[in-house]
Amino acid sequence: MSDDTADAKAAAAPAAKASLLTKLTPVLLLANLGAAGAGVYFQMKPKPIVVMPGAPAEAPAHGSDSGPGPSAPLDSFVVNLNEPGTSRYLKATFEVELADAHAIEALERDKKSIRDEVLRYLSGLTVADTLGAENKDKIRAAIVARIDKELGQGRVKRVFFNEFVVQ
Repeated sequence: MSDDTADAKAAAAPAAKASLLTKLTPVLLLANLGAAGAGVYFQMKPKPIVVMPGAPAEAPAHGSDSGPGPSAPLDSFVVNLNEPGTSRYLKATFEVELADAHAIEALERDKKSIRDEVLRYLSGLTVADTLGAENKDKIRAAIVARIDKELGQGRVKRVFFNEFVVQ
């Protein structure tokens, strides 16, 4: 009989642990779900902007003032890339967002010199210079700087690529 009672106790112990585990599982799941929900809530909640008295106000980033400005499309650019021994081409079409209507007039007036400046820049690129979003952002910034140099500082807000193909 002593063997039977030992077997019964051994069988009862895992059953008691399993019973406790089935009771705790829903509680643990609810606690986990609540913690995850609180984390999402606090991450999505907008953070207040605190301005200290006497602190200088931050200047807006270049080109980020009061909404979009007028834009003007430029003709497509097709250039040979700077790849010795191969014939690789870049075709790029983009629009230029400008600060005001006077900048559009200046763009039309200086279109030849702007086109020459952008063509010379693009033809100096290699295939590796054109790959990936980070490189396209660098190209965009360089084009903005070159057009801004021709039109006058602060007249170009952004450049939007409509087409960017390397072949």
